[in-house]
Amino acid sequence: MVTADGRYVVFGLWQDGKRSLWRMNLDGSNPIQLTPGPGDSFPTLTPDSRWVIYTTYEAPKPTLWKVSIDGGTPVRITDHVVAVASVSPDGKLIAYTYPESRDPFAPPNRIEVIPIDGGPPIHSFQISSSGTVSTVIQWTPDGKSIFYSVNANNVSNIWTQSLDGGPPKQATDFKDLLITAFAWSTDGKQLVCTRGSLLRDAVLITDVTKTK
Repeated sequence: MVTADGRYVVFGLWQDGKRSLWRMNLDGSNPIQLTPGPGDSFPTLTPDSRWVIYTTYEAPKPTLWKVSIDGGTPVRITDHVVAVASVSPDGKLIAYTYPESRDPFAPPNRIEVIPIDGGPPIHSFQISSSGTVSTVIQWTPDGKSIFYSVNANNVSNIWTQSLDGGPPKQATDFKDLLITAFAWSTDGKQLVCTRGSLLRDAVLITDVTKTK
């Protein structure tokens, strides 16, 4: 993802069995490692382009951290279980998904909103659990609602939840494919998303010869 000031691209990189977050110039030059790994994922950026907020998937549970765009020591924002997070347009709040389950790595079924520096939740909402692919969230441009993906019968659609409460509303009506990422334009009139099918194969191995 690109910082709001247009200077850097922040991306995840698998290397030596670890996933860490990196920063590079917009033209691809001068890559710099920002996080140590081993399971740093789902980066989101603050509007002032100063901080990278991300989830560290590491035992005993995934948690939310931040690191300066210039590098340095990462700081944990909350000890709460966090799957995927998104920073509000004004940079004051963070929305994140998490599972209401004894298994911290279960598919998330709730969204909570906390201050940017951590603290008790300001808002909390229940959402449909989506285990096929990860639930993706994003704030609306006005910062008053949260978009999130819901997967049902191998089809993803985007729903919206107002911070003022009330029932969620369906924002798209796709009939096929799964959503792995999406983003709305700043005016809220255009949507871009990556969609596809999840394929799995089962392989039966027979006549295995044991060797000493």
